[in-house]
Amino acid sequence: MLVLKSSPPRLFLLIIIISTSSMFGLGSVVRKTYQHVVLHYTWKEAWHNCKSSNSDLAIVQTEEDKGMINFAEYYSWIGLTKGIDSYIWHWDSSAKLEYFPWAKSEPETTDSCAYIHYSSNKFYGSSCEDYLFFFCEDGTNFKFFNETKTQTEAQEYCKQHDMELAKFVQRTSVGHYEFSLWIGTVNGFEPEQSDECVTITSQSKTMAAHNCSDRFPSVCMTDNVILVKEKKSWEEAMTYCRELVLSAENQSRYELVSVEDGKDDKFLRARASQADTEQVWVGLRFLGGTWFWINGVSMGYPNLPQCPLPRKNCGVISKTAARLETTNCGEKKNFLCYKLEDKN
Repeated sequence: MLVLKSSPPRLFLLIIIISTSSMFGLGSVVRKTYQHVVLHYTWKEAWHNCKSSNSDLAIVQTEEDKGMINFAEYYSWIGLTKGIDSYIWHWDSSAKLEYFPWAKSEPETTDSCAYIHYSSNKFYGSSCEDYLFFFCEDGTNFKFFNETKTQTEAQEYCKQHDMELAKFVQRTSVGHYEFSLWIGTVNGFEPEQSDECVTITSQSKTMAAHNCSDRFPSVCMTDNVILVKEKKSWEEAMTYCRELVLSAENQSRYELVSVEDGKDDKFLRARASQADTEQVWVGLRFLGGTWFWINGVSMGYPNLPQCPLPRKNCGVISKTAARLETTNCGEKKNFLCYKLEDKN
């Protein structure tokens, strides 16, 4: 039987920290999920759309992040329209309707223009004022354009290039084409102009800068890390995370986050950049002559001081420093909690 009263104060704290942790072993505890938003927004609209669903425009910082953005779905204007006072759909060139694969429950009576969906090759009706990619054709070949326009604008663009909006008069697969998606921040890539925002391409994962008022699909990202903008000591922050309840319906458990070297640093520093303090607490602690993560994850972070300066026994991530730092555990700072994985 462990008699806690006889334990030295530091050892007692060590027992409390480890005994309530449930995560052991190697690996990152940060979990990210990416969602493809097929609607075409400006960058600012895309940002607000992600926020409205409790997510963020995607943060892309590693090759692994790029690999998780694996989207192929897109919608493109075709040259199929319906007159304002007519219920008859026809191609711009009055071509015979030999191939007319409407999706289920399409079109609606108020629709005037049509687009095609990649993968299903089905037709959908829409307002002609929506923004989509588009296909032009020169009579022989289809050409996909990684630009967003209304149907009228797309039709005019094709004509200016001696083409017309594509007509699918027989069964044809539209194929998988490269297209751009809005994302948030990217490590190692910054637009040159203040009115430019960042996109990533769907296949090659190439970064590019576009005017922020352009319209593209977008990538939202959810993760299991929460920045708490309350100023607390390290131990207060630890307790806060462990007692955190977001809602009556959400009974998830939280812990001060651990950092896997070379994988989590940049993402967590980007999250820390939104803090009200220059540094934020993470779950790194020095006790009993050793550094450890309070969630039990194996310590793989290099170059930590073997004998830290007096009272600098707790870990922080700085908005500007590239690596973990240590500081006085009693200082008041914001902190990063993460949601533990459900055992069920």
